[in-house]
Amino acid sequence: MSTGKSSKHSKKDWERFSSFKQRGEWVELQFMAQAARRRFNVSKPWGDTRAYDVGIEHNQSFLRVQVKSTTSRSGAGYRCMFKPNYLKKRDYSLKEIDLFAAYVIPEDAWYLIPAVLLLGKRRRTMAMLCPVVAPKKKACYRYECYREAWGLLTRSRAVLAQCSVPVSPARSHHKAKQRIPS
Repeated sequence: MSTGKSSKHSKKDWERFSSFKQRGEWVELQFMAQAARRRFNVSKPWGDTRAYDVGIEHNQSFLRVQVKSTTSRSGAGYRCMFKPNYLKKRDYSLKEIDLFAAYVIPEDAWYLIPAVLLLGKRRRTMAMLCPVVAPKKKACYRYECYREAWGLLTRSRAVLAQCSVPVSPARSHHKAKQRIPS
């Protein structure tokens, strides 16, 4: 199955899944393949009892990554939900997740967002991701510096816990990609 960008079928590949769980498993595989392609050691916890979907090893660091996806277009962007499956009884915690990997399926775009930005002082359950069109609202630029930010997988948990959302938006949509936190 492809990412859907060059599908010859009337239905996109991701629309052919019979459930969101199946689509989620496919997206997790896409993330693991992208991380492995970049020479990261990838591990997958057995079962569904962990809060994270994928473990990433780099040097002495181990990051816990929760993988999310969206196909939900809304204006200039895509709405991505950052909350657990409705069957889970509890919310995500910074003690269990270090990073969110959000995949905008129709655009084949990944966002690697430190969990502290979504689970910190002000809990956010949804984020607008804008990989195609520059958003009209300044607040929508908030996560653009995390688009394709694969370098964050080399950071430690402590470094990721110190990340913050950039205060000022990028002057142009493409410049936002260059503002990756150190």
